[in-house]
Amino acid sequence: MEYASYRTSARDLRDFGRWRAIVMMVSANRDEFAQSLAQAATKLESHQTLYEARRAIDFSLNRHLLNFLGAMRFFLDHTQTRLTRHYGDNSPPLMAFKARTAQAYDTKFAYRFMYKLRN
Repeated sequence: MEYASYRTSARDLRDFGRWRAIVMMVSANRDEFAQSLAQAATKLESHQTLYEARRAIDFSLNRHLLNFLGAMRFFLDHTQTRLTRHYGDNSPPLMAFKARTAQAYDTKFAYRFMYKLRN
């Protein structure tokens, strides 16, 4: 009995560690995207023409944006799958997660914009 409890706790800690790593990945990608935007603004100020500035920043900015959007999608999908597997299809934790994401979509323009941009 004690061993089974230990294994369950170890599994829960491992699962939490994996989920936390995903959250950290999303945060890191968000921060890199913000840095890329700041660098783009600096490059725009230092170039004489818009064409030169655009060529200088396009690749980096798009790469960071795609990384961030992909990480967010991965987080949302992984969280929903994890909650479904752990608690069940109509569980209160899963319903709360879905309600929160729906609320964010309905009330936060930035979330709705990024959600549609990602898709």
